[in-house]
This record gives sequence, C-alpha cells and structure tokens, in this order.
Amino acid sequence: MPCFSPRFNHLYTDEIVLLDLKQYHTFIRNCANEVVPHMYGYESYAHGFSSCEVCATEGLMDYVLYHPLTKRFYVYRQDVCVSTFSLDPKQKECPAAMRFEIAKALLKKDEDALFMFLLEYPIVNERFKKKLKKYQHKRLKKKTKEKES
Repeated sequence: MPCFSPRFNHLYTDEIVLLDLKQYHTFIRNCANEVVPHMYGYESYAHGFSSCEVCATEGLMDYVLYHPLTKRFYVYRQDVCVSTFSLDPKQKECPAAMRFEIAKALLKKDEDALFMFLLEYPIVNERFKKKLKKYQHKRLKKKTKEKES
C-alpha cells in the first residue's frame, strides 16, 4: 500500500499470518503511525492506485496529474498539491498528447506556452478564450512598459 512504510508493507504482503498474533493487534490498531507521506512521489498514481493519470514529471516529487472525469490538472511540488487547472467539462475530451503539453507547461510555469496551446485547440470554451486573450494582451503591455523603463 503506497502510504505505509516498507516494514508494514512487508508484514501485510509476506507475513500476513503474523498480523493475527496478539502482539501485533496494537500495531494494527495504531497503523496511523506507520503512514509515511511523500515516500513514493508520483509512483502510486502511475501504478493504478488512483483514477488520476500522471501527465508530466520532473524528478520523483514534482509532477502533474490529470483526472479525466473532472478534466482537471493537479500540479504537485515536493509531493504537495500547489495548484489546479481545469478544462471546460462540456468540451470534447482532451487527447493524451495535448494533456502532456498542457502538463509540461504547468510544471515549468510556462504561461506563454499554456496560453498558446489553449487558444489554438478546442479544449476551452469561447468565453474563456476571450478572457485569456484579454489577460494575455494586458500582460504583454505590462512587459513592454517594464522594458521601456
């Protein structure tokens, strides 16, 4: 089980008979002490312990997950969810290649690549595209102002 220590996993998979012994009853009842967060990184998601899929990784602890039912990306840094990004649930399903590109942009914090990708492909609604163009225009103005100063 991906949240438990190797010791507990060894008992559970290889020595399960021992867990019926009296001396292990306390161990089983207090197994919360055996939970080890941040031990496996994205590996537990990559091996089917969740309906999320791993889209992009950078090391073991920085990765992006995608949940197909909610059409939402989850950005993890040091194995902690730091942000999410949702696609329009009414739009067509985003193909795997597109999900990979979006996840890569989210992981690298590359807003320009993300904006370009969202504007180019039909994975968000028109209203959101207009807002995105407006935001991108404001950002561009701000950058040019900063360069002039």
